[in-house]
Amino acid sequence: MTIAQPGRIARWRTRRAERAIRLANAGRLTPAARGVLGIMGTGMVGTGGFAVFVTEVEAGPTALITIGGLLLVLATMGRRISSVSITDGALEFEEQVREELSQAEDDEERVQIASEAVTEQPRIQHVQEFARASESAYRNALKHRLISHFGDQVEVEKRIDDRYLADFVVTAGGKRVVIETIFGDPNRMMTGAKMFPRVRSLLRRDVDGIIIVSNMLEPGRNDLEKARDWATAAAAGEKTFSYVRWAGGVDTAGFISSVEAHLQS
Repeated sequence: MTIAQPGRIARWRTRRAERAIRLANAGRLTPAARGVLGIMGTGMVGTGGFAVFVTEVEAGPTALITIGGLLLVLATMGRRISSVSITDGALEFEEQVREELSQAEDDEERVQIASEAVTEQPRIQHVQEFARASESAYRNALKHRLISHFGDQVEVEKRIDDRYLADFVVTAGGKRVVIETIFGDPNRMMTGAKMFPRVRSLLRRDVDGIIIVSNMLEPGRNDLEKARDWATAAAAGEKTFSYVRWAGGVDTAGFISSVEAHLQS
């Protein structure tokens, strides 16, 4: 009897589960280590505090209190600090994410890794290297899906005019649909502050339809209606607007259907 080897989807699910555990545990201290740090920190803070009242020298007690306080913070956080930066306070977690991204099989897997990382620690979005890598992987994953369906009707990084470079432009039947991508926190709702500047800029361009596609949750009803009203008013109802959530392969059918609807409107 032969045992069938797991397919790509099964292997991907297994890797995803393992990856989630690794990301969650990246830089995490063991309970024993946290206990030792807590005891040491408490002792140093207590000793320093006592020394303040019985000695005239301030430097020694201050150092004890400062170091002891740091040890207590580490014990409370439960994570090792691999490097400290005033700008981003980088933790070992970032190194783990960087390694996972470099070992991914394709851009869609990188999107999943990036989404899981943002879910685990939202602050990582402010790390410039991660932001560039996640946004690039997201665009490339969508590019593959668009070209697979529309072929040479898709133009990548298409300059609409002298001032605007669009992520994608799909042209068919005399209609031109612009697609702009935004990668963000998959557990947060898209905000008007993120979406409106792109919509307003595109409404001034020679396009028939605008699609904002993101892994973030759909904007609030008022924000969606406002963007649609702008599109309607921009060209006597001849421009259309849609927001599409694409967080992975399962969302592809809806994404493609939205593009086709704009081309046929």
